[in-house]
This record gives sequence, structure tokens and C-alpha cells, in this order.
Amino acid sequence: ESLASNPSLDPAIQALLVSGLALKYTAPNQWFGGGIAPRQARDMSKFINGSLKFRIKIPANVAFKISVSDTYTNSNAITFPANQTAYGLVRNGEWGQATVPISELRGTLVALQSMSAMFNFVSVDGALPQAAFDMAIDDVIWECGTGAACQPSSSSSSSSSSSSSSSSTSSSKPSSSSSSSSSSSSSSSSSSSSTPVTPVLVSGGKPATASTSLQAAASALDGNAGTRWESAHGVSPSWLSVDLGTAKALSQVVINWEAANASVYQIQGSNDNANWATLKSVTGGTFGNRTDTNAVSGTYRYVRIYCTERSAGNNWGYSIFELSVYGTNPPVNTQLNIVAATASTQIQPAASAIDKNAGTRWESALNTDPSWLTLDLGTARNLSGIAIDWEAANAANYVVQGSNNNTSWTTLSTKTGGTFGARTDTATLAGSYRYVRIYGTARSPGNQWGYSIWEVRVTG
Repeated sequence: ESLASNPSLDPAIQALLVSGLALKYTAPNQWFGGGIAPRQARDMSKFINGSLKFRIKIPANVAFKISVSDTYTNSNAITFPANQTAYGLVRNGEWGQATVPISELRGTLVALQSMSAMFNFVSVDGALPQAAFDMAIDDVIWECGTGAACQPSSSSSSSSSSSSSSSSTSSSKPSSSSSSSSSSSSSSSSSSSSTPVTPVLVSGGKPATASTSLQAAASALDGNAGTRWESAHGVSPSWLSVDLGTAKALSQVVINWEAANASVYQIQGSNDNANWATLKSVTGGTFGNRTDTNAVSGTYRYVRIYCTERSAGNNWGYSIFELSVYGTNPPVNTQLNIVAATASTQIQPAASAIDKNAGTRWESALNTDPSWLTLDLGTARNLSGIAIDWEAANAANYVVQGSNNNTSWTTLSTKTGGTFGARTDTATLAGSYRYVRIYGTARSPGNQWGYSIWEVRVTG
């Protein structure tokens, strides 16, 4: 098990039953939390009809949440309110067991085929404990549903700070034991055991900016361990950002701090330098020169170190000798499976644009601007490109957009000046999204009809 570092929890983990952990909460009105994470992403998609079971002993008046997350930064949480029975867990302060359906645990966005955290527990904001208490957790198990095909396959071992998933033919249990003879996961294909990719430095010499600078932001990206970025003194939050030039598939961020460092900070990613996703949260950093190595994931152009609290004893600001961002070698683009298509209007069905039949097409209502076609990839996928086979009645101006909730959209590519007549448009995309939308705003000159697409292909 990997226990989150925070001052509310006693760092000692006591032996409690098999694979158990016991925690001592000592700082009233502060958050608590911890979790179990594999070293590499796990494919748990075959457990979709199953459940997560765990045993817990915690005071009845303490609310908590459990959550899971994927490598695309999606997460979902289930709340266990104080003094209320939920998912079979009777809140009487004694040992009890909860059973949560995986379909509920994952919510609508978490990609089971690429799990980064298999069990997290954390306090509930607005309902923090008001007194010290002891708690314990045991027997965290992913279990197959009736008739589910959860066939375990060989998996890699976990690091000392995280847990492997050991399983029989019917369940997968995150275990702290390094001597298990049958450690396995529920991966559905041999791709989970592929050769690890060597991280590639993608930040060297790239442009850097900062919220404030007593010493230049660029000094943290110059490859010189004797120079450093230094923020203004006594200012929180403060941040340092690097522009990688293009979106990169990230794997690791290494920060060589000077003694005046951060106790609490986030590593964030963005593709527009305005909207930021949290890739990693760090707490409990100590004063003094240190190197923090953090595993991250996702495809982003900008990476930001967002510091919110200085370490105890740091009477200055935030100072970094070197910031190193690592990515992976670009994967070979593959055509992604599109599971469904919908449209703003349709004279001929939206599904015809994804049926792999060059003789059928989607056609919107006539003379209607804007009009759109939305593609559902089933789960969030890292995108690399799109190809659109237009019929003669096409768009002059349109944007390709991405979304993970089918409501809030990010523009990934913009096209203007398209001409009337059958044509194929291609565009490079970046980012991790479940939904891709082709949003037509103006028809090409001579198009007196609507918008019409023979086929769409999305790669990632």
C-alpha cells in the first residue's frame, strides 16, 4: 500500500491482519487520505460487471470517500457519509465490509483499461474530523461479476511505494506482500507486458516563464545545475512554467530544488496555457536541497510547477536548480474505434460516417449553420489526428473539438477557406478526449445544401 504523506496521519503502518494497514489520525480539522497504485497502468476492463470490496474499521461519525483514477487524469469518487449505511457498510465503529459496483465506482469517465489508482480513500471536504481517531483497512479486492470473463494474466511487479494486483480466477486484490507467488492482473491482452519505453527529456532549453523571478525562470531549464530560478520572497502561490513547443505524451517530472523549496505543490498540464489539469499533487516536502521525481501522464504542451506552501524553515521564496520534463517516444498512430456518432440534424444518419462504407454518408439538414457531427470513442483516448472525407456539400469553415463530458468543448483544430467539391481534410490533434466533434460554421461557396461526410477516421 502507498500512504499519502500528510501531517494528519501517523507515518507508522502497523501489521493488522493480512495486507492490513492501520492509521492514526492526530490532527483534527485536517484532511486524511491514502491509496493503492500500480507501478504501471492496469487494464481492469474485464471487471466492468464486478465490484470493489474492502473492509474498514473507522468511527461512525467520520465521513470518507473512496475513488479510482485513470492515466488520462479522470477520476471518480464514492462518498460514505457519517452515521449512514452505504454499499453494505454499517457505520457502527466496528469492522464492516463495503461492496461497490465497478460500474458506479468508475462513473462515466474513468477508463478501466488504463487504471493509475485502484483504491484511494480520503476525507470529505466540509466534513473533516474534529477529534483524533484510529482507523484500519483490510482486504481490498476487485471481484468479477457473475459470468464475467476476468482471466488474469502475468503482470509486472510494483515498487515499494505501491501495490501489485494479485488475483485468483475471480478477483484481483491490491496486496502489500512482495513475496506473493501469483501476482497477476486482469489485463485483456499481451500489450500490458510490452517493453517499457525509455523516458525522453522534452524540456531541455525550452522557454520558461514564472509568476515572479528574482533569478531568471530560464535558469531552471538551461541544463546547468549551478544556476536556478528564484521567485519573489514570501509570495504564495508562485509558479514556474515551461513551454514544450508542441503537446507531448508525458511520463515523468523531476525537480531539483534548492533549499528554499515547496512543502506543498502541484504539477499541472495545459494545451492552451490557460486551462490547467492537475497531474500530481505533492505534500509534506521538507526544507533543504532535494530532488523530487514524479510519475505523470497525459499529453500536454505546457507544464507548470504550482507552489502553494513553502517548507518549514523556508523564509524566502521558491527556488529550483533544474526542472526536467520527460516524455515517451511518439507511438505509432493507430486508427481508434468509434463506437457511436450523433449529429445536430440528419437527413442521412450520423452512423453512416463511421460505418467504413465509402458509399454511405451523413448529411445534415439543409441550409443550417452551425451543424455538427460528434464521435464517441467510448473512453478518453490520446489523440494524434483526424481525417474527414467530405462529400461535395462540405464546410468552408469548421473546428474540430474535444470533450470528456460531451458538454464542455476544447478546440483542437481550426479550418477555414475550404472549397466546394469532394475532398479529404486531415489535421493533427493532441490531448486526451472521449468525444470528438466536427463543428461546421460556414458552408463552402456553391454549397446550397448542408454538411455531408462520407467517412471520418480518428487516430491516436
